[in-house]
Amino acid sequence: MRTTIIAVIVVVVLIALGLWFNANNQPEIQPLPEPLDATLSELPTGESNGVKLDGSADLEVTTENIGNHTITYSGSSFSLSSLEAKIGDTVTFVNNGSASLRVASNPHPVHSDHPEFDSGTLAPGSSWAFTFSKTGTYGFHNHLNPGAAGQITVR
Repeated sequence: MRTTIIAVIVVVVLIALGLWFNANNQPEIQPLPEPLDATLSELPTGESNGVKLDGSADLEVTTENIGNHTITYSGSSFSLSSLEAKIGDTVTFVNNGSASLRVASNPHPVHSDHPEFDSGTLAPGSSWAFTFSKTGTYGFHNHLNPGAAGQITVR
């Protein structure tokens, strides 16, 4: 009987210590940073926002050098297989084919290079626009016809 009581006391003490330790070792939750009030459309025309990428080069995003590009799909291929764009540029894909289209990042079929770059299914005559916010190489293809492919390089 005495051994059972000691065993119960030891178990209760271990559980209490475990709960105390767990409660005192929770990571401190940091508040989210305040959102920026200005949007790109509020920048005065031709003035840089002065964003610095890595300390060695300035990135000048201005309202003058943001571009819009269109890539059409004919049903078997894209109108451009290669395009150079800048951060802030928007590329619109237009399905001029007679079948559905799904623009997605490489590699096929997992689209893991840039998972956010995925149009979903586009019916004939519809379009999808994507605005680039990061530099990089965006290989893309039609998921429903993977032989139709291209590449967008964002600088």
